[in-house]
Order: sequence, then structure tokens, then C-alpha cells
Amino acid sequence: MAAKSSSSLFFSVIMPSYNRPTVLPRAVGAIFRQQKAPSYEVIIVDDGSNEATKKVLQKLKKKFPLRLLEQENAGPAAARNRGIAAARGKILLFIQDDIIAAPNFLAAHGEFHRRYPQQQYAAVGFTTWADYLTVTPFMHWLEHGGPQFDYDRLRAGEEADHLAFYTSNLSLKRAFVWPDSLMDETLFTASGISGYEDTEWGWRLQKKGLRLYYWPTAQAGHDHPQTLAQVCRRRYFLGRLSHLLFQRHPDFSWQGKRETWRYRWRYGKSGFLGEKWRYYLSFWLNCPGLMPFLRWLAEKAEKRYYWPLLYKLVCAYYYRRGRSEGPPAARLAEK
Repeated sequence: MAAKSSSSLFFSVIMPSYNRPTVLPRAVGAIFRQQKAPSYEVIIVDDGSNEATKKVLQKLKKKFPLRLLEQENAGPAAARNRGIAAARGKILLFIQDDIIAAPNFLAAHGEFHRRYPQQQYAAVGFTTWADYLTVTPFMHWLEHGGPQFDYDRLRAGEEADHLAFYTSNLSLKRAFVWPDSLMDETLFTASGISGYEDTEWGWRLQKKGLRLYYWPTAQAGHDHPQTLAQVCRRRYFLGRLSHLLFQRHPDFSWQGKRETWRYRWRYGKSGFLGEKWRYYLSFWLNCPGLMPFLRWLAEKAEKRYYWPLLYKLVCAYYYRRGRSEGPPAARLAEK
């Protein structure tokens, strides 16, 4: 349970929420069923959700001692910043409204920060598909070489890079980011799509001196099944948003710290073709007549076959397509 005295709070658990009425009770309930957890408070920031979600949030507020903040839809970065401003705990712990924390989730994060009390130390835990979901071959690929999580290249207890700055399961000291190192709220399009806000924040904080460590004992399940069609749509918008990312950080790098040759070969990241030949292959795959067939084939295969190269080619096509269409209209410019 959350402590009554704000001065003694160890954690502020910050959960932005947007239109997840079904999974939200499970996610919130898991946070309030923690074992051997340090003192904590739970802050849920409703990012302009629909009425169904608002009703669920009000019921949860009556059931649990949580703090509920509300705002117009402005994206997860703005919601997290709102939570940071309201936080009373020494440690900020970020989680999403589709993440189901394991019973020792807070205890594991607490162990890390007791061991590393320095302000610049942060921990990213391990998140995988919730154990009650049916994981399709495509969903398996998303976590192993795909664009969702990239834990395979990380080592327990060792330092990680900005590409592993997953705000679905991450804790850091509030004093390190408040008040002048908050998340970038402008990586949010007029159509309501956000992206790279956590990666950009990690890049910026590591330049400031943040040291991020992989702490896999802090485990959580991800209750958000995804299809190829959903991922292709998101990859398209991320391609467009990448323009904004590189406008802010021309020196931004997608290179990870532990991308060994064996790792890159296993998960389809090998650059053995060279830049010139990769360009020609990319041009060929952009052929209007070929990609519809590849996507049709991938959609037929996604629930039955593990074909990582096919999934990578299709998702990469939609990312490149987004890149080619330029940056999206910003939400702020729309107002």
C-alpha cells in the first residue's frame, strides 16, 4: 500500500492511461498487490480517454488509494511529465496501462536503487508478453529481432544504452530529471500518434550523465496483442516521426552497445550487403507490385509461421514509406 506520509515515500509509480478500459483494472490491481515493496504512491494520468475508460478509472479510484490526474489528450510524454511534477517519491517508476507487474516488481526496482543510490543511476526491467496471452509467431518476432523490445542483446546487471530506455518498466531518481530534464512533448502528431519520446529522453539523459542498467528481476507482462497490420501502421508513422527526432538530434544513433556480429546475423540486422547493395534491395522491395504480395504472405503466415525476414521486410517497407513522405503535422501546430 502507498504510504500516508509523503516525506517517507520511496517510489512514485507513474502510469499514463489512454483508452484501455479492459486491461486497466488488471494493470492497476497488480501494482497494489506488490510483495515486500518499499513505500510508494500510484499516480495515474488520464490522457483524455474516452468515457468508458473514465468510468473504469473512477471505480479504481474508489477501490485503491491512487492519485488520478486528468488532462486533454496530449500524448504519453505530456502525461508522464504531469506525473513527474506531481510525484512525491524519491524514485520515479514508469509503467504503462497495459503492463502487468509481477508481485516482486517494486521490490526488485527498490533493490537496485538501494544498491546504487547515486542520482545518475537508473534501471530498466524485463517486459515480455503476459503469460496468459496466445503469442503468435509474429508477436514472438517483435520481441526477438523485431521493433518492440530488444532484450536479447542486454546482459543482466550491465549497463544499457538509450535504445533500451523503455518507459514501460523503468525507474530513475526524480532529482536527476526534475525540473529541467523532462520528456519532449512535441513528438506527438496531429493524428494522435506518438513515438520515440522515451528513446529521445534516454539519449538526452545519457548525455547528461545517466547510467542505465538492465535489471531483469523487475519483471512485467505486456497485455497488448499485436497484429502485422497494427505494427505496419505504427511503423509508417514512426518513419515520419523520425524526421522530428533527427531535427532535434542530428547526431542521434541507432547503434546499440552490444550488437555483436552473431547478434546482428541472428536477428536480421547484419550489414553484410553494404550500404550500396542495401539501397538497391530497398529500391527493389519498394516496387508497387511486390510489396502487396509480401504483405499478403506475411498476414497469412503471422499466426502460423516464424518467418522473421519476411516480417522485417514488410515492416521496414512501411517505415521507409513514412520516411519518404516527410515529417507529420505537429499537434501543437494544429491548435
